[in-house]
Amino acid sequence: MPSLYIFYGQDGNSIQAKMKTWLKRFSEKGDVLLDSEQIDGSMVTWETLKPTLSVVPLLSDKRLVVVRNLITQGQKPAQEGFAEFVPHLPDSTVAVLIEEAEIPAKNTLFALLSKMAHVEHFPALNPLQLRRILDAELKRLDIQMDNPAKSLLLEWVGLDYGALTSEVQKLATFSDTSVVTKAMVEELVAVPTASRIFQWMDAVFAKNEAVATKLLLQELHFGTAPLQLLSLLITQTRRALSIRDGLDRDVLSDVQERLKLQPFVWNKCLQVAKKISLERLSQYLMQLVQADNLIKTGDDPELIMLSLVQIP
Repeated sequence: MPSLYIFYGQDGNSIQAKMKTWLKRFSEKGDVLLDSEQIDGSMVTWETLKPTLSVVPLLSDKRLVVVRNLITQGQKPAQEGFAEFVPHLPDSTVAVLIEEAEIPAKNTLFALLSKMAHVEHFPALNPLQLRRILDAELKRLDIQMDNPAKSLLLEWVGLDYGALTSEVQKLATFSDTSVVTKAMVEELVAVPTASRIFQWMDAVFAKNEAVATKLLLQELHFGTAPLQLLSLLITQTRRALSIRDGLDRDVLSDVQERLKLQPFVWNKCLQVAKKISLERLSQYLMQLVQADNLIKTGDDPELIMLSLVQIP
């Protein structure tokens, strides 16, 4: 079997942790800067990708090539060229495809590549898993948090592991008492209200760019960090996507039991899901994840966020 790996799913933080481990392993065996490359699969052409996959490593036995979003967002010639080339990958090349989203079952490229790859799925964390992570992080930092504070923090950060650990560290740094309370979470965790998040989603899917832009600029004016706002948008879009899938497959009660959302959030997500197709929600989620990657790699956060008022 060729040295091809596919890591996919909504738990992007676990995928990133996996890749950090891999890069560390490569750095121990050679020069990771010279013998690894990361590529945006949504933009790359096959003419560029093919020679990259064929380069001989300089200081290591293996060369690591990481390609993001080729399966779900790549150009068709690049996708087809890659699929045909996989059986001919050099023994010295380790190719990793990363998709920080769920891949639709009908995706024929994924079905084809899966037969030739080592596939690892990273599904979104469920509320119980996130609560355990919160408890472990509190123990690691040696701080206590009362149950109302935990519930509010988990509701605000959604199913985002990175946002959760970041906010816990902030609370540990700035809290001046032995127990973190709900009031302290409200004061120190600068999260926009759920209602404004859903107002944004309603405006975007209604193609009302003026209203969506106004809401975005308000949040930035309020001091909400772009990545924090983006994290909440990703969380609520994923929830709406799960509910839409439940509606389409007539298993809505199972989805409701699995998500365990508060009534207000459930009803708002349900309203979005009833109006928007699974395909449009999936497309927008991919756009949000791509925006998250761009901001984290140094692109202008405000310009990236403004691009999200449109669905391509």
